[in-house]
Amino acid sequence: MLATLIAGAPAYAQTQSMSSLTQPYLAATPATDMSTQAFTALLGQFFTNPFSAIGGATTLLGSMFLIFNTFILVAGTIWATYGIGVAIVQTAHEGQLMGKKLSQVWLPIRMVTGVASLIPAFGGFSLSQAVLVFATTIGIGAANLGYQGMISGANNMTSLVSTSIVSPRAQGSQSLQQAAYALFRARICMDAQNDYVNQLQQATGQSVTADTVSATTPAGVTGVQYGKPDEPAYCGGVEVSATDMDPRSSSSAGGYRVASVNYDWIASQMKAKATSGFSPFRSQIESLADSWYQSYEAYQTTNGQRPVVPIIQLEGIATTYFNSNQPDASSASQTSQALTSAALQSMGQYGWFGAGAWYATLAEVNSAVAQAAQSINYKTIDPQISDADGGYNTNLADVMKGLDTATQVAATQTANAGSDGNSSSGQVLCRAMRSVFSNTTTPTGNCSFGQDVAMTLIDESTAGAGGATATTTGGLRLIDPIIAMKNMGDYLMVGAEGMYTAYLAATTGPTAAVVGTITSVASAIPGVGILAGAFKQLASVLPMLIGAMFLLGLIMSLWIPMVPFVNWWGGLVQYLTIFFEGIAAGPIWAFVHLDANGEGMGHRTETGYLFIINMLFRPFLMLLGFVASAALIIVMGSFLFWLYPSVMGNIQGNSITGMFSVLGFIFIFWILMHTLVTTLSNMAVLLPDQALAWAGRAIGSQMGRDAEQSTRGHFMAFGRFGQQGVGTGISAAGKARADALIAQKEAQLLARKRPGADEGGGGQ
Repeated sequence: MLATLIAGAPAYAQTQSMSSLTQPYLAATPATDMSTQAFTALLGQFFTNPFSAIGGATTLLGSMFLIFNTFILVAGTIWATYGIGVAIVQTAHEGQLMGKKLSQVWLPIRMVTGVASLIPAFGGFSLSQAVLVFATTIGIGAANLGYQGMISGANNMTSLVSTSIVSPRAQGSQSLQQAAYALFRARICMDAQNDYVNQLQQATGQSVTADTVSATTPAGVTGVQYGKPDEPAYCGGVEVSATDMDPRSSSSAGGYRVASVNYDWIASQMKAKATSGFSPFRSQIESLADSWYQSYEAYQTTNGQRPVVPIIQLEGIATTYFNSNQPDASSASQTSQALTSAALQSMGQYGWFGAGAWYATLAEVNSAVAQAAQSINYKTIDPQISDADGGYNTNLADVMKGLDTATQVAATQTANAGSDGNSSSGQVLCRAMRSVFSNTTTPTGNCSFGQDVAMTLIDESTAGAGGATATTTGGLRLIDPIIAMKNMGDYLMVGAEGMYTAYLAATTGPTAAVVGTITSVASAIPGVGILAGAFKQLASVLPMLIGAMFLLGLIMSLWIPMVPFVNWWGGLVQYLTIFFEGIAAGPIWAFVHLDANGEGMGHRTETGYLFIINMLFRPFLMLLGFVASAALIIVMGSFLFWLYPSVMGNIQGNSITGMFSVLGFIFIFWILMHTLVTTLSNMAVLLPDQALAWAGRAIGSQMGRDAEQSTRGHFMAFGRFGQQGVGTGISAAGKARADALIAQKEAQLLARKRPGADEGGGGQ
């Protein structure tokens, strides 16, 4: 007893220490947590307090497990008795405690552990099941903490994908890199002018302060300009402003907004970051410019090596400034408002189980941040100096003029890219189309009107998706392909509905006779009759085209946005089945501890310990897979938008890209997008299985893995039903029109057969 008391003191201390470590995770499982509610509904208080639910069974499952655990306890007692008997025999035979084959240390431990873990003392459940439930609770708490961190990050504008992977948006012809270079030149202009003024004062002894250049900031403007008292922008400068470039306007019919996201607040915060970050940006460039000017002055004096304009350093400073404007998790505050209060309450209500329902909100926060970052305008103020101005350092003016000339030549070469300089009819047509369509020249340099139409149609789907393709002026931007596909699906469905309505209006009712008359008159006109016949043939396949548009739009607009949640739901089903597999197998896990052979806890018990690891880490890995899939969908979707113009230009070359080629390229593009979304969104199911396999044998379940495929099959069946309904409606309308025409012809024939129907009254 004394030894037990002495050993119990550190054991108690260790228990207290373990409790302090697990308390944060246990506290993160509130009663409103959906996973806790599900398990509590089935297991009762045993799930919420597994080690304190001592007594008889209180639930149906508890009653069943009481019988099952008692049965296994009886079988385990028999097996343990056999193992102890073997140990006694081996001791007597070999003269060594437990014999040579049995472990003197591990056999008693396994026997005590196995028997104690089989006693159904916790409401019909055993200690082994209580351990598994405790591990599950800790795993749920960790997932809830991770989910709360995800919500907090989204509310703080911490986007899924950092916008730093794209270049700052160019407003007109002014990008952030160009603004950095303009600021660099303006500062050097100030240094040169003031140096000239100092030299002039020393030489003449007269004060010429009116020609001194200083840095000023106009009231209400973020920026700087370098000028004289009477010419504030003498050397130029840079201003920072935010333009309203948001296609998600609530009044826009083509925009896309989620009510849970505060778009205006995000835009204002991004503007505030750009404003506060301008001062360090300016200081770094001014220091670089001053250093360069001093080197240039030394070059003029010593006639040594001319200093190189630090373009790379300027671009690095610009990139650092752009990245500093992006939100990060470390800048979280209590006043963050990227999400509405109603959304925050709803997102946190059900715990990590509800994460899959909020993909659109997470993606929209990312898109809104990217859009706001790209809408910052860096305006350069042109200098007002001239070659005839005597108050300027002429040597430096020559250098700056040479740099400007080189810049203009490079810009001219870029503007003429894609033209071979000849005056062929193809180049004339290309230049004519370029004046109307800005994207006519492909990434490969050739001119293709059809390819430009294809990319324009694809670009239109990105309204509200956060970006555009590589063919769009303004640089590469991040795109959420799910929102883009939803936009395109809406367009297709509305187009199909409009065509369906127009077709019915043209083939039924009073307008049918008017259309028939117009068609008859047009058919009698030479040349036009051929065109009218072609339209009649097109009308025969119109039901198929409208049905195909409707089905494709239905998939894009309704099904694709649901795919992340469907796969998440499949992961939840898999998680629940794995949990109940563990509860059912827990007594068996305790039973195999009674094996008398082997070292440690026995090789048969490995699966049970791996299962504890599974239940500890699976919820967080599911959440991590969901967030990672959302980020990868945006990254890879953006890459596809950026690369597809080059792919299409290389495959098609300068071949004729007609209407069916355009439709084919668009269809292939959306197949690639569909494959991307459906594949990556399955990470919530696959990532836990793949990651946990690193700990040993993978413990997973096939149930839930086919949720997306099964649901898609039923949805496609519904879509085909709708497609057939559209075709049937059009066919019925066509039949009704044909019946009406037949009845009209019969009436005309009867009228002619009546006596006196003709002018002569002969009744022929």
